[in-house]
Amino acid sequence: MKYKALVIGDDTRSFLATVRSLGRGDIEVHVAPYNFASPALASGYIAKVHRLPYYLDGGAEWLEAMVRLLTAEKFDLIIPCEERSLLPLHLHRDRLAPLARLAIPDQRSLDAFFDKSQTRALAAQCGVPVAAGEEITAQTTTDALIEKLGLPLIVKPRHSYEWPELYVRTSAQRLDTREALGHWLERHGAEPGRHLAEAVFPGVGLGLSVLCSAGRVMLAFEHRRVHEEFGSSFYRKSVAVDPARLRAVQAMVAALGYTGLAMFEFRENPADGEWILLEVNARPWGSLPLPVALGVDFPLALFRLMVEGTEPQDRGYLPERYCRNFFSDLWQIRKKLADGGLSSLAALGTWLWSFRRVLLGREYSDLRVADDTAPARQECRAFFAERLEGLRFRLFGPARPSPRKTLDPHGTVLFICQGNICRSPYAEHKLRALLGAASAIK
Repeated sequence: MKYKALVIGDDTRSFLATVRSLGRGDIEVHVAPYNFASPALASGYIAKVHRLPYYLDGGAEWLEAMVRLLTAEKFDLIIPCEERSLLPLHLHRDRLAPLARLAIPDQRSLDAFFDKSQTRALAAQCGVPVAAGEEITAQTTTDALIEKLGLPLIVKPRHSYEWPELYVRTSAQRLDTREALGHWLERHGAEPGRHLAEAVFPGVGLGLSVLCSAGRVMLAFEHRRVHEEFGSSFYRKSVAVDPARLRAVQAMVAALGYTGLAMFEFRENPADGEWILLEVNARPWGSLPLPVALGVDFPLALFRLMVEGTEPQDRGYLPERYCRNFFSDLWQIRKKLADGGLSSLAALGTWLWSFRRVLLGREYSDLRVADDTAPARQECRAFFAERLEGLRFRLFGPARPSPRKTLDPHGTVLFICQGNICRSPYAEHKLRALLGAASAIK
């Protein structure tokens, strides 16, 4: 009997790499996306797409739909690719686990890896270096933070996603001046225990990715960011696993008896080789296409481990191999070019020269693969359609609707928005202006 898996997500990095990995392993892959326009959904490895409601108002509708889906399809494994789906699966684990295996951390590991304060505590327990920092409390002052951590410093939420706002991702912020820190504390000082402050650690980002079984590392892969901007990178390269960092990861997963995937994010100072742990992603991660392209097939190995009990063999991989998410990498280089001057020209030259690796067979693509070409074509079409629409708008202004698309004068338009910003009044105002039929809209 053919195995069947449900992958929840829709991005062109962790989600698409997971779908392709399982599909190549002859597993029937079903998906449940949020964005039904995602190029990733064009993958030929997707057998069926399911529509699930958003997790809102306690999640009763979502849970009912999920129970129906799992009961009907009888999946062997469910793999969430982000917290928006992982956290609800964890919250309703008792109801859902009898219907399908869930590729999510247990309670202890979830607390340790998804709460940055607890991650720091576990790292300290295991002797793993982290940046100097502390939790922000109601008593925290600007002077005290500057005296301890200096400037600039980083403030970050303890959780990337929090209940009940599952669809609002939090982010870290760099504060360079006393005034900026003072203003930040004025806004967030009344939220004790929700944020951390850390000293800035110079260097480059890298990640050590692992598959673990009962606290033992089964597979390990390390990558280094190449083009890094705003704490993210869409171009990275494989490097040999650093023994010291691997020992640090082994100590942390052993302390938890962890089973599952995880990417441990570090920062290393190339000047002296010192490094620190930043955070842990205990789920499929954005740089996943690179190890999969090099044969370190984390998603398929996870499936075999959790469904069949088969432990993988770590056969190693080639270093100095690169992988790029082209349009996102293009966006980052555009940000650097906006500064102008000779430095921008140098950055552009370096970026263009990097494409020689494609000709040398040393570079892979997040989307463009020989056995699944549709997602890359779909992304290209969407990119150029958006650019053409932007050009048309700048030249001719907003398009007027055709008579066939004019609203029924007796109909009703309901505007609904989600999140903590009310956009419905603006949407109504904009639609009235575009249609020129204010009296027809209620």
